[in-house]
Amino acid sequence: MTFDNNPERSSGESPEREKLAEQEALAGPLSGDPAEPGEGIAPGTVLAHYRLTDLLGEGGFGQVWRAEHLEDGRVVALKVLTKLQADSTEALERFKREGRIAASINHPNSVYVFGADQLDGYPVISQELMVGGTLADLIDEKGRLEAEEVVDRILEIIEGLEAAHQIGVLHRDIKPSNCFLDENGQAKIGDYGLSKSLVSETDLTKTSSFLGT
Repeated sequence: MTFDNNPERSSGESPEREKLAEQEALAGPLSGDPAEPGEGIAPGTVLAHYRLTDLLGEGGFGQVWRAEHLEDGRVVALKVLTKLQADSTEALERFKREGRIAASINHPNSVYVFGADQLDGYPVISQELMVGGTLADLIDEKGRLEAEEVVDRILEIIEGLEAAHQIGVLHRDIKPSNCFLDENGQAKIGDYGLSKSLVSETDLTKTSSFLGT
């Protein structure tokens, strides 16, 4: 990817300044208004110690990327919240705290959350990479599922939810697209709504509003 499309850039600009401009473009916003999806984010972008490699999906708050940890090589799913920023220190701390709580859930029917943090100005959630897609993907591919398979997947999701409830975590957005499948086809509950922690309390309590699905 090239960023040398600025008509105002002089032709005699040094390679060092061009490299700095490219790094700034990759880093994304550090302050100000939230970025639009894709703004400053592209394959190869480095956010702190993660390199983004492949876009896995997009949602209402941002994008999910396959990412590689630059130090230990671990591959994760990194949710980059391009449409949300912490509007206060309290909101950011709440986001990080809920990430630590979610990371304490250790169950075979729950997607493992490594944590929630702010990297180069973007709130991010790092979690286990699920190679089997989601239940929504499975339904789109196969159509209506057989009753036996439906019951099996529901029981697996219930197991994951019960494990979360045991440590005080209430999932706020249950739907097929938030139920993931591992390489063996086993269902795991994921996306614990950590991004909602960055939504202002006013929005959360607004009359006639509904958070989640």
